Amino acid sequence: MQNSKGLSQSARLETKPRELERQLESRTEDKALENRLRETNAALKRLDAGIYGVCFDCAKPIPYPRLEADPLAIRDTECQQAYDAIGQNPATTDTAPSPMGRASRRT
Repeated sequence: MQNSKGLSQSARLETKPRELERQLESRTEDKALENRLRETNAALKRLDAGIYGVCFDCAKPIPYPRLEADPLAIRDTECQQAYDAIGQNPATTDTAPSPMGRASRRT
């Protein structure tokens, strides 16, 4: 059976999943761009505050090669690996406030 546009019902059903997939991809791209913009604005705020390039977790300077590779990095490589391994702040319960307003490990 065909509609007024000449599309059969099966053709319309095949079109809907493709269109939904395109919409989902577009939304995913939009969210990725929104996240990147948010991270960029946060980096600019850190720069204005004089704390750009300082690790959020340990408050040590983030090495230049890391910032060169990822200018939006908020952790040095060691802290980022610990964060990725456990999926959260690597600081333990034995913490002290850092200059960044986040908990940092005591050494």
